[in-house]
Amino acid sequence: METANRSPQGTPHPATPTAAIATLLSRYLTGEIGERVWNRIMKTIDFSGMSAYERQAYVRFMNDMADDGGLQLRTVPQPAEMSSILQDIRF
Repeated sequence: METANRSPQGTPHPATPTAAIATLLSRYLTGEIGERVWNRIMKTIDFSGMSAYERQAYVRFMNDMADDGGLQLRTVPQPAEMSSILQDIRF
């Protein structure tokens, strides 16, 4: 797998969007990401207001958060929150 760089823990960061989502899926399948957190991430990714580029950035951000100590339900933005964040940064 190609990697762009490494996380602070030395884990390779995926260089491609497909690899980034595969890494996130692997974290879910191995139990590193819980069911409720995974569902929230998927709802946000499926949110129709996000461009492909924004979805890719979001997945990489979720992987970074997992590298930095894990994903908790309270730290993962809800789709409505992401909509507000995206609206703020687009303009």
